[in-house]
Amino acid sequence: MCTWISKKIEVVKQDDRGTIYNIEGIDVVVWKKGSKSSEHSHDTKEIIYVVKGKMRLTVNDEEKIINESETITVPEKIQRTVEALEDMIIIEKR
Repeated sequence: MCTWISKKIEVVKQDDRGTIYNIEGIDVVVWKKGSKSSEHSHDTKEIIYVVKGKMRLTVNDEEKIINESETITVPEKIQRTVEALEDMIIIEKR
């Protein structure tokens, strides 16, 4: 038996790059090609899944291209930047 619960999807941030949504602790990032994050880190590990598009992840001057349908895990407290190489949708779980 299923219990149906209606939850509102929260808009965390919306700017020229696109929109970040959150539901139940999972972020959905919808960004335009060319959008880039500032250098940042998180206190917990982060699992990133690319639903659509392609992104560049830069960690300590090392670049990794993550393609559609690929997943990467970034350890906690690691400085990184993210860049949308194509219009992209990613799911982030921390």
